[in-house]
Amino acid sequence: MNKQIKEIGRIVGLNRLVSKPKFNVEGKIIKESDTRVPIHSVLSSHIMRRTFIREGIENKIPTHVMMSMSGHSTERVYHQYFSTTSSELDEEGRKLFSLELNQKEYEKSNNQGSIENQLVELKSICS
Repeated sequence: MNKQIKEIGRIVGLNRLVSKPKFNVEGKIIKESDTRVPIHSVLSSHIMRRTFIREGIENKIPTHVMMSMSGHSTERVYHQYFSTTSSELDEEGRKLFSLELNQKEYEKSNNQGSIENQLVELKSICS
């Protein structure tokens, strides 16, 4: 099956170069193990399963549905197939620290206008 996955990857043009270096016990890269190869040559059923799970998560498919589709019976094993991505951290961070969101919440709770007007008012009180 892995041979067919590699061939499909080659046919659809997955040619981006990648490397997967191997390390010795001292943590140094083993000579010539970091050679860059087309990504289709390293595809496997395991990588495809991880990709399938990641795509499901990004498309907000419920965990229990993804577990059923991927054949996992425990969440402990299922959660080993993915980790938090930098784009997820960025997206959630934007939600937390969005000035637009904070201003809307502020206006909704105070119903008194813009933050700028409130700052001017506070400044005049403190002066």
